[in-house]
Amino acid sequence: MVLKFQTILAISAEDVADPLSWRQKSLITAANRTGLEIHIVQSEEPTESEVTELMEAGDGAHPSRGQALAWIAHLKVLQRLVEARVTSALVLEDDVDWDLSIRRELAAKSPVVTAIRNLTDSEPARLDLNPYGTNFEVLWLGHCGMRPDKPGPNITFFDEAVLPLDQLKVWDHKPFDNIGEHQRQVRLGDGPVCSWAYALTWQIAEKLLTFMKNGGDAFDVQLSNACRGLLSCVTVNPELFNQAKVTGQAGLIDKADGKEVDVTAGAVQIGMLKTPNIRYSARCNAGRSDEDKVQCLPASDED
Repeated sequence: MVLKFQTILAISAEDVADPLSWRQKSLITAANRTGLEIHIVQSEEPTESEVTELMEAGDGAHPSRGQALAWIAHLKVLQRLVEARVTSALVLEDDVDWDLSIRRELAAKSPVVTAIRNLTDSEPARLDLNPYGTNFEVLWLGHCGMRPDKPGPNITFFDEAVLPLDQLKVWDHKPFDNIGEHQRQVRLGDGPVCSWAYALTWQIAEKLLTFMKNGGDAFDVQLSNACRGLLSCVTVNPELFNQAKVTGQAGLIDKADGKEVDVTAGAVQIGMLKTPNIRYSARCNAGRSDEDKVQCLPASDED
């Protein structure tokens, strides 16, 4: 089991036949670079009635059509977990990125995983099978920030993979709360926003399907709301997975600096791909050795 999850699934609606597509190709090269086995779940085009039904169940403003499409994709993956009785799954969106050190970050005795066990008072019988423990329901590893309603249980520790505070970005552009330089925090309770990477079991997927069957706000917002009472959620902050973006047009020519890019081979050149909060992007360094690794961070004025 890679990262000790039974499976790692990536949700994707991308048309890989499009010569300008880059998400899945770059995802696979990053996975190969870091030794992850990721199964891509190709989203099927929902029926118009499915989309309309979900939108009409909301408040008129949410979910939007785009949010409804994302809802349906996530719900179908949750249904797949339930039907297959998957004991543990890490669910990703197809544009996520992570650090080259991800396997070390999520090793059984790493500071991150040890903090998860200690915070939830979990001592599994075998760390090699279940290093995270069982006393929680959702493990949120990839998000775009969180603002806790109130101080909650947490464990904070030094992590050299965390960027300096002045380089960290969060959705509301405010400083990270109660976190010092090169520190990471594992929190119990309040959920963040952006469902870029989260882990759960089929039993929790079934519980979420019941809670979310009538739609409402965006999927990630509803999941965050569920973490405020319905579910016991653990969040790693700063996140271990973030959203990669390609600057300019993702095509055969990088519009930013004119470099030729072999997109069909999944090669995203430096200067095109940017990922916030990730020290050494796996996507950006897919074709580089550890000795030649580089940073691909957005500029201070970029989202």
